[in-house]
Amino acid sequence: MAANLRKYKYEASSSTRTSAAAAKSSDSTAASQTTPSPAPIADMDVTAIKADILASLRQDISTIITQEIKNAFADNFASLKSDIHDVKIEINNNTAAIRAELDQVKADVKSVGDGLSTWSDEMVAVQETVTSLKKEMQVLKNKCEDLEGRMRRGNIRIVGVAEIQGSSTPETISSLLKEVFRLDREVRVERSHRSLTQWRPGDAPRAIIAKLNSEGDAADILRRARRGKLHYRGSPIAIFPDYTASVAKARAAFTDVRKMLHDKPGIRYGILYPARFRVTYNNVEKEFVDASKAMNYVKENILQSTEEETSLSQRETSLSQRETSLSQRDKSESKRDKSRDSLSQRETSLSQRDKETSLSQRETSLSQRETSLSQRDKSESKRDKSESRDKSESKRDKSESKRDKSESRECSVNETYWK
Repeated sequence: MAANLRKYKYEASSSTRTSAAAAKSSDSTAASQTTPSPAPIADMDVTAIKADILASLRQDISTIITQEIKNAFADNFASLKSDIHDVKIEINNNTAAIRAELDQVKADVKSVGDGLSTWSDEMVAVQETVTSLKKEMQVLKNKCEDLEGRMRRGNIRIVGVAEIQGSSTPETISSLLKEVFRLDREVRVERSHRSLTQWRPGDAPRAIIAKLNSEGDAADILRRARRGKLHYRGSPIAIFPDYTASVAKARAAFTDVRKMLHDKPGIRYGILYPARFRVTYNNVEKEFVDASKAMNYVKENILQSTEEETSLSQRETSLSQRETSLSQRDKSESKRDKSRDSLSQRETSLSQRDKETSLSQRETSLSQRETSLSQRDKSESKRDKSESRDKSESKRDKSESKRDKSESRECSVNETYWK
């Protein structure tokens, strides 16, 4: 720093600067009266001086700090170095052990890999065996299902019969079938029983499963049951085929599709055994085993077209109704025109008729007046005649009274004479 200041020809140290500043502050009057000394600092660049001072200060401070740090760590540096050396030795020893263990692990992994390759080959063989066994099991399952279905061909399920004592015996079922279907023969029932579900009083009656002696009788009964509603002793009953649980579940999956197609015109549908849904629309026949696929087909191809046809038919119906209303309106207007013409004609005829009627009424009144006058004349002539008759009768009465008096006188004279 001092070397940096010498280039500006300034040799004063910090102590001399301090004493000079103090002397200047204590004796300001004397300094003002003395003759000013030459000032080389005024000729120096102040900014360069500040920069050099700051740089020298930073360098000195860094040197001092470095020296202090070295002095502080000089005591612990040897111990740190020995500790680091010990750590390196321990790390080297551990690295050797880890490498040995890694070699052992590699050997174990290699042996496991060889074993896994062997096991993978065996698993492939096992998977092939399992696949073949699954196929055989499915075939056997289908055969068992088919055999069970064939065994149930002669069975029927009767739902709705009240649970009373003896209501599920073979004799009762035979009489029930004869009464419900009005058969002229007895249907032989081999055995019958209620379904094996738990029942409590108040619950719905359980279904009756009946084994008929003949499969033909069972088919005939089911065919008759599909014709309409059945009643037994005042209560409704239903008769269904006795399907297996899996078949019944598969057929029940198509219930929603059947409800959607119910009462739709131009659509034929049904469920074939065991669970194949067949639908025919516009001479196109489709069969489905999956209920979801059947639902999608019905929604996309049948219901949409039927809705379009229904909307078109409704539009045609509305148009026809509109045309009919327009034609009726035209007819009514033509009738109104005709009625107006007829009314005008009627008014004309009525006016003429009124004229004729007035004349005829006048003539009629005159004739009636003449008739009344003639009747009056007749009545007066009759009255005159009656009056003349009355006069003649009164005269006659008077003459008869006189005669009676004269006779009475004569009688009285004769009586006096004879006395």
